[in-house]
Amino acid sequence: MQIKNTLTNLIGSRSKNRLVFLFAVALFAIGVPFSRFLMSMAGAILVINWFLEGNLEQKIKSILQSKTVLICLLVYFVHLLWFIPTQNINYGLSDLWIKIPLFFMPIIFYTSEPLSRKEYQMLLQLYIWGVCISSFTGFIAYILGNLADKREMALFISYLRFEINICFACFVCLFLLFKIEMKNIFKILIITVLCWFSFFLIYSGSITAVMLLFVVGCIIVIKTAINNKNRLLRYVIPLVFAGGVSCTGFFIYYSVKQYFTVDFSIETENIPIIGLHFPFFRSLM
Repeated sequence: MQIKNTLTNLIGSRSKNRLVFLFAVALFAIGVPFSRFLMSMAGAILVINWFLEGNLEQKIKSILQSKTVLICLLVYFVHLLWFIPTQNINYGLSDLWIKIPLFFMPIIFYTSEPLSRKEYQMLLQLYIWGVCISSFTGFIAYILGNLADKREMALFISYLRFEINICFACFVCLFLLFKIEMKNIFKILIITVLCWFSFFLIYSGSITAVMLLFVVGCIIVIKTAINNKNRLLRYVIPLVFAGGVSCTGFFIYYSVKQYFTVDFSIETENIPIIGLHFPFFRSLM
Protein backbone atom coordinates (compact mmCIF):
# COMPACT_ATOMS: atom_id res chain seq x y z
CA MET A 1 0.00 0.00 0.00
CA GLN A 2 2.83 2.38 0.86
CA ILE A 3 4.61 1.54 -2.40
CA LYS A 4 1.37 2.17 -4.31
CA ASN A 5 0.95 5.62 -2.73
CA THR A 6 4.59 6.45 -3.49
CA LEU A 7 4.15 5.44 -7.13
CA THR A 8 1.00 7.56 -7.40
CA ASN A 9 2.84 10.62 -6.11
CA LEU A 10 5.76 10.02 -8.45
CA ILE A 11 3.58 9.65 -11.54
CA GLY A 12 1.79 12.88 -10.79
CA SER A 13 4.91 14.96 -10.21
CA ARG A 14 7.69 13.56 -12.43
CA SER A 15 8.60 13.82 -16.08
CA LYS A 16 8.54 10.86 -18.43
CA ASN A 17 12.33 10.52 -18.44
CA ARG A 18 12.37 10.49 -14.65
CA LEU A 19 9.67 7.82 -14.54
CA VAL A 20 11.61 5.70 -17.01
CA PHE A 21 14.73 6.18 -14.88
CA LEU A 22 12.90 5.06 -11.73
CA PHE A 23 11.34 2.12 -13.55
CA ALA A 24 14.75 0.95 -14.78
CA VAL A 25 16.35 1.29 -11.34
CA ALA A 26 13.43 -0.59 -9.78
CA LEU A 27 13.79 -3.32 -12.40
CA PHE A 28 17.50 -3.50 -11.61
CA ALA A 29 16.79 -3.80 -7.86
CA ILE A 30 14.30 -6.61 -8.45
CA GLY A 31 16.60 -8.33 -10.94
CA VAL A 32 19.60 -8.54 -8.58
CA PRO A 33 18.27 -11.63 -6.71
CA PHE A 34 16.66 -13.12 -9.82
CA SER A 35 18.60 -12.92 -13.07
CA ARG A 36 21.24 -11.08 -15.04
CA PHE A 37 18.74 -10.72 -17.87
CA LEU A 38 16.58 -8.31 -15.86
CA MET A 39 19.68 -6.40 -14.77
CA SER A 40 20.90 -6.18 -18.38
CA MET A 41 17.47 -5.02 -19.53
CA ALA A 42 17.39 -2.37 -16.81
CA GLY A 43 20.89 -1.23 -17.78
CA ALA A 44 19.92 -0.91 -21.44
CA ILE A 45 16.86 1.17 -20.51
CA LEU A 46 18.98 3.44 -18.31
CA VAL A 47 21.52 4.05 -21.09
CA ILE A 48 18.87 4.74 -23.76
CA ASN A 49 16.93 7.02 -21.42
CA TRP A 50 20.14 8.87 -20.51
CA PHE A 51 20.79 9.73 -24.16
CA LEU A 52 17.15 10.68 -24.79
CA GLU A 53 17.25 13.16 -21.90
CA GLY A 54 19.67 15.32 -23.89
CA ASN A 55 22.09 17.89 -22.44
CA LEU A 56 24.94 15.56 -23.37
CA GLU A 57 27.52 18.34 -23.59
CA GLN A 58 26.71 19.58 -20.10
CA LYS A 59 26.70 16.02 -18.74
CA ILE A 60 30.13 15.28 -20.22
CA LYS A 61 31.57 18.48 -18.75
CA SER A 62 30.24 17.62 -15.28
CA ILE A 63 31.68 14.08 -15.57
CA LEU A 64 35.13 15.36 -16.51
CA GLN A 65 35.07 17.78 -13.56
CA SER A 66 34.19 15.06 -11.04
CA LYS A 67 37.13 13.18 -9.55
CA THR A 68 34.79 10.67 -7.91
CA VAL A 69 33.24 9.61 -11.22
CA LEU A 70 36.62 9.40 -12.94
CA ILE A 71 37.97 7.18 -10.16
CA CYS A 72 34.92 4.91 -10.51
CA LEU A 73 35.49 4.69 -14.27
CA LEU A 74 39.09 3.62 -13.69
CA VAL A 75 37.76 0.37 -12.23
CA TYR A 76 36.28 -0.56 -15.60
CA PHE A 77 39.37 0.59 -17.50
CA VAL A 78 41.43 -1.83 -15.43
CA HIS A 79 39.36 -4.64 -16.92
CA LEU A 80 40.01 -3.18 -20.37
CA LEU A 81 43.75 -3.33 -19.72
CA TRP A 82 43.44 -6.97 -18.60
CA PHE A 83 41.65 -7.72 -21.85
CA ILE A 84 44.63 -6.68 -24.02
CA PRO A 85 46.94 -9.64 -23.24
CA THR A 86 44.15 -12.22 -23.06
CA GLN A 87 44.25 -15.24 -25.34
CA ASN A 88 40.59 -16.13 -24.88
CA ILE A 89 38.87 -13.34 -26.82
CA ASN A 90 35.34 -14.70 -26.35
CA TYR A 91 35.68 -14.97 -22.58
CA GLY A 92 37.29 -11.52 -22.40
CA LEU A 93 34.47 -9.88 -24.33
CA SER A 94 31.91 -11.69 -22.20
CA ASP A 95 33.62 -10.47 -19.03
CA LEU A 96 33.68 -6.88 -20.30
CA TRP A 97 29.98 -7.08 -21.17
CA ILE A 98 29.06 -8.45 -17.74
CA LYS A 99 31.01 -5.70 -15.97
CA ILE A 100 29.81 -2.86 -18.19
CA PRO A 101 27.52 -1.55 -15.37
CA LEU A 102 30.76 -0.47 -13.66
CA PHE A 103 31.14 1.99 -16.51
CA PHE A 104 27.70 3.44 -17.09
CA MET A 105 26.21 3.32 -13.56
CA PRO A 106 28.47 6.04 -12.06
CA ILE A 107 27.90 8.26 -15.11
CA ILE A 108 24.12 7.89 -15.15
CA PHE A 109 23.58 8.33 -11.41
CA TYR A 110 25.96 11.28 -11.16
CA THR A 111 24.34 13.20 -14.01
CA SER A 112 20.76 12.33 -12.99
CA GLU A 113 18.59 13.93 -10.36
CA PRO A 114 19.36 12.42 -6.94
CA LEU A 115 16.87 9.96 -5.51
CA SER A 116 14.44 11.46 -3.05
CA ARG A 117 13.83 9.85 0.33
CA LYS A 118 10.56 8.29 -0.85
CA GLU A 119 12.15 6.97 -4.04
CA TYR A 120 15.07 5.53 -2.10
CA GLN A 121 12.72 3.87 0.37
CA MET A 122 10.60 2.41 -2.42
CA LEU A 123 13.64 0.88 -4.15
CA LEU A 124 14.86 -0.70 -0.91
CA GLN A 125 11.43 -2.22 -0.33
CA LEU A 126 11.31 -3.65 -3.84
CA TYR A 127 14.75 -5.18 -3.33
CA ILE A 128 13.68 -6.80 -0.05
CA TRP A 129 10.54 -8.30 -1.59
CA GLY A 130 12.58 -9.57 -4.54
CA VAL A 131 15.03 -11.37 -2.24
CA CYS A 132 12.15 -12.64 -0.10
CA ILE A 133 10.25 -14.10 -3.07
CA SER A 134 13.42 -15.63 -4.49
CA SER A 135 14.38 -17.31 -1.20
CA PHE A 136 10.83 -18.48 -0.44
CA THR A 137 10.48 -19.99 -3.91
CA GLY A 138 13.72 -21.92 -3.48
CA PHE A 139 12.69 -23.10 -0.01
CA ILE A 140 9.33 -24.40 -1.26
CA ALA A 141 11.05 -26.19 -4.14
CA TYR A 142 13.42 -27.91 -1.71
CA ILE A 143 10.64 -28.88 0.72
CA LEU A 144 8.64 -30.42 -2.11
CA GLY A 145 11.62 -32.59 -3.01
CA ASN A 146 12.36 -30.99 -6.35
CA LEU A 147 15.93 -30.16 -5.31
CA ALA A 148 18.62 -32.62 -4.26
CA ASP A 149 20.77 -30.19 -2.24
CA LYS A 150 20.10 -27.10 -0.16
CA ARG A 151 22.53 -25.12 -2.29
CA GLU A 152 20.12 -25.55 -5.18
CA MET A 153 17.61 -23.33 -3.35
CA ALA A 154 19.35 -20.49 -5.20
CA LEU A 155 17.15 -21.08 -8.24
CA PHE A 156 17.96 -17.98 -10.24
CA ILE A 157 21.55 -16.93 -9.46
CA SER A 158 24.72 -18.50 -8.09
CA TYR A 159 24.63 -19.73 -4.50
CA LEU A 160 27.36 -17.35 -3.30
CA ARG A 161 25.65 -14.29 -4.81
CA PHE A 162 22.39 -15.50 -3.30
CA GLU A 163 23.95 -15.67 0.19
CA ILE A 164 25.38 -12.17 -0.15
CA ASN A 165 22.00 -10.84 -1.28
CA ILE A 166 20.28 -12.30 1.79
CA CYS A 167 22.93 -10.78 4.08
CA PHE A 168 22.53 -7.38 2.45
CA ALA A 169 18.73 -7.68 2.64
CA CYS A 170 19.02 -8.27 6.40
CA PHE A 171 20.86 -4.98 6.84
CA VAL A 172 18.38 -3.22 4.56
CA CYS A 173 15.57 -4.45 6.84
CA LEU A 174 17.41 -3.08 9.89
CA PHE A 175 17.98 0.23 8.10
CA LEU A 176 14.27 0.56 7.32
CA LEU A 177 13.32 -0.32 10.90
CA PHE A 178 15.61 2.18 12.61
CA LYS A 179 16.08 4.94 10.04
CA ILE A 180 12.75 5.19 8.20
CA GLU A 181 9.48 6.25 9.76
CA MET A 182 6.67 3.83 8.98
CA LYS A 183 3.47 2.43 10.41
CA ASN A 184 3.56 -0.31 13.04
CA ILE A 185 1.95 -2.82 10.69
CA PHE A 186 4.69 -2.27 8.15
CA LYS A 187 7.35 -2.59 10.87
CA ILE A 188 5.89 -5.95 11.89
CA LEU A 189 6.04 -7.05 8.27
CA ILE A 190 9.69 -6.01 7.97
CA ILE A 191 10.54 -7.83 11.23
CA THR A 192 8.81 -10.95 9.89
CA VAL A 193 10.86 -10.79 6.69
CA LEU A 194 14.05 -10.29 8.73
CA CYS A 195 13.23 -13.36 10.82
CA TRP A 196 12.63 -15.31 7.62
CA PHE A 197 16.03 -14.32 6.22
CA SER A 198 17.72 -15.36 9.48
CA PHE A 199 15.93 -18.71 9.46
CA PHE A 200 16.80 -19.29 5.82
CA LEU A 201 20.50 -18.65 6.41
CA ILE A 202 20.60 -21.08 9.33
CA TYR A 203 18.47 -23.71 7.59
CA SER A 204 20.52 -23.63 4.40
CA GLY A 205 23.76 -23.92 6.37
CA SER A 206 25.25 -20.83 4.76
CA ILE A 207 28.42 -20.57 6.85
CA THR A 208 29.93 -17.90 4.59
CA ALA A 209 26.80 -15.75 4.81
CA VAL A 210 26.50 -16.15 8.58
CA MET A 211 30.15 -15.19 9.05
CA LEU A 212 29.72 -12.19 6.75
CA LEU A 213 26.62 -11.14 8.68
CA PHE A 214 28.50 -11.56 11.95
CA VAL A 215 31.56 -9.55 10.85
CA VAL A 216 29.53 -6.67 9.44
CA GLY A 217 27.35 -6.73 12.53
CA CYS A 218 30.47 -6.43 14.70
CA ILE A 219 31.63 -3.42 12.72
CA ILE A 220 28.24 -1.72 13.06
CA VAL A 221 28.07 -2.36 16.82
CA ILE A 222 31.59 -1.02 17.38
CA LYS A 223 30.94 2.04 15.21
CA THR A 224 27.67 2.73 17.06
CA ALA A 225 29.45 2.46 20.39
CA ILE A 226 32.23 4.85 19.31
CA ASN A 227 29.75 7.44 18.02
CA ASN A 228 27.59 7.20 21.15
CA LYS A 229 27.66 10.39 23.21
CA ASN A 230 27.13 8.52 26.45
CA ARG A 231 30.61 7.69 27.78
CA LEU A 232 29.33 4.78 29.86
CA LEU A 233 27.68 3.11 26.89
CA ARG A 234 30.73 3.87 24.75
CA TYR A 235 32.76 1.48 26.92
CA VAL A 236 30.03 -0.90 28.11
CA ILE A 237 28.74 -1.87 24.65
CA PRO A 238 32.14 -3.01 23.29
CA LEU A 239 32.92 -4.89 26.53
CA VAL A 240 29.58 -6.70 26.57
CA PHE A 241 29.87 -7.42 22.88
CA ALA A 242 33.45 -8.69 23.24
CA GLY A 243 32.36 -10.90 26.13
CA GLY A 244 29.52 -12.35 24.08
CA VAL A 245 31.83 -13.00 21.13
CA SER A 246 34.42 -14.63 23.40
CA CYS A 247 31.84 -16.90 25.03
CA THR A 248 30.42 -17.88 21.67
CA GLY A 249 33.89 -18.57 20.27
CA PHE A 250 34.83 -20.65 23.32
CA PHE A 251 31.60 -22.64 23.07
CA ILE A 252 32.18 -23.35 19.36
CA TYR A 253 35.81 -24.32 20.02
CA TYR A 254 34.83 -26.64 22.89
CA SER A 255 32.01 -28.24 20.86
CA VAL A 256 34.25 -28.84 17.84
CA LYS A 257 37.10 -30.21 19.99
CA GLN A 258 34.72 -32.53 21.83
CA TYR A 259 33.23 -33.71 18.57
CA PHE A 260 36.60 -34.63 17.03
CA THR A 261 38.16 -36.04 20.20
CA VAL A 262 38.10 -39.84 20.38
CA ASP A 263 37.84 -41.54 23.76
CA PHE A 264 40.67 -44.11 23.99
CA SER A 265 39.86 -45.14 27.56
CA ILE A 266 38.22 -48.29 26.16
CA GLU A 267 40.49 -51.32 25.98
CA THR A 268 42.12 -51.46 22.57
CA GLU A 269 44.56 -54.32 23.05
CA ASN A 270 43.07 -56.42 20.29
CA ILE A 271 42.52 -53.47 17.97
CA PRO A 272 45.61 -52.61 15.94
CA ILE A 273 45.88 -48.86 15.54
CA ILE A 274 48.73 -47.59 13.42
CA GLY A 275 51.04 -45.28 15.32
CA LEU A 276 49.86 -46.01 18.89
CA HIS A 277 53.20 -47.52 19.81
CA PHE A 278 54.98 -44.24 19.02
CA PRO A 279 55.28 -41.87 22.03
CA PHE A 280 54.65 -38.84 19.81
CA PHE A 281 51.21 -40.05 18.71
CA ARG A 282 50.37 -41.08 22.29
CA SER A 283 51.10 -37.59 23.52
CA LEU A 284 48.75 -36.16 20.90
CA MET A 285 45.94 -38.42 22.06
